[in-house]
This record gives sequence, structure tokens and C-alpha cells, in this order.
Amino acid sequence: MMINTAPTSWYSKLQHCVSTSTTESEYYGQHECSKHCLGYKNLFEELGIKLNNITINADNQAAIHICENETVTSKSKHTTLKYHSVRELIKNESINLKIY
Repeated sequence: MMINTAPTSWYSKLQHCVSTSTTESEYYGQHECSKHCLGYKNLFEELGIKLNNITINADNQAAIHICENETVTSKSKHTTLKYHSVRELIKNESINLKIY
């Protein structure tokens, strides 16, 4: 996590589910990152600071496409529903995805 240009925290976690592709693994990672971003956003709102733009940098174009589009394909139909929460956050403009 970076605020402006200052690093504030980092996080590494072993994925607890099996991914059948790198796209799926990246999609799960974007979900985890969005949860941490919302935690920071809530903390800052408690302190009276409004964050306008939260951007998640991603490097997998297929995972970004799955996040930004609500279509279900044969390759993504088995994804657990909880991971689709990142789609709602993008739709509500709570977060943005950027190709890194």
C-alpha cells in the first residue's frame, strides 16, 4: 500500500484455494487487495480524511477484464462468488484498476 509516494504497508499471503490459471490467481489477488484498500479507506474516513481515488495496479489484462466486465465465460464460471465483490467496488467507483 502506498499513500502518495510513501509506502505504508505490505502484505503477503498464501492463497488458500486452488487456481486453474494465472488469471484466476491474479483475480483472487485483486480481491484481497481491494479488501485491504477498503480497510484503509474506512480508517481514513474515521479520521475525517476523504480518499477520492484508490487505484490498484495490476499486470494481468485478463484478470482486469474479468473485474471490469460482469460477463460469465466458460473459463470464469467456476469462480467463487465472494471474489466478484471487486466488480461491485469498480462499478461503484470505490476503486480503480490500472495496468501496471
